[in-house]
Amino acid sequence: MATKGYVLTDENDNISGFGVRVGSHIAPGSLTLNTGTSADTVSDVQVANDGNTYNLAEVSGVPGFDLEFNFTNISNIVGFAFKGYYVGSSMHFACIDLYNYNTTQWDTFITYENSNNFNYRYIDIPFDVDYIDGGGNAKVRVYHAVSGNAAHDFYIDYVALVT
Repeated sequence: MATKGYVLTDENDNISGFGVRVGSHIAPGSLTLNTGTSADTVSDVQVANDGNTYNLAEVSGVPGFDLEFNFTNISNIVGFAFKGYYVGSSMHFACIDLYNYNTTQWDTFITYENSNNFNYRYIDIPFDVDYIDGGGNAKVRVYHAVSGNAAHDFYIDYVALVT
């Protein structure tokens, strides 16, 4: 799914000072929930501001949650867009990572701290070859590295790679 010309905004739908590159936004085709709980599906994050969200609940243990969004048929990446918020505590935060196929490690690009408001984030990706495998696949992860608390949740409205 690609949305040409989609411009991200802040939580009030203002674009001033946001500095987002316009391009084709490619939504994930599938997801893998490794740790955490949810009754939601990948379709909940494919369109921004449609009233659907993916509710990712933390669980006790390490990691608190680990959710991967899977993308296919990717030939280049200039950035990625993410809209979400984390309801936790001042001692907890969540990372948004891209999988680096050259180092076989996850690289953290965004962190979310405790909030009750959706926040849009756009990140330029300067070395896209690191984040696309030989078959055109890419992965974005939402990760809580420390022990989880079942009272904490991460809410995701939108995830996309920008090409």
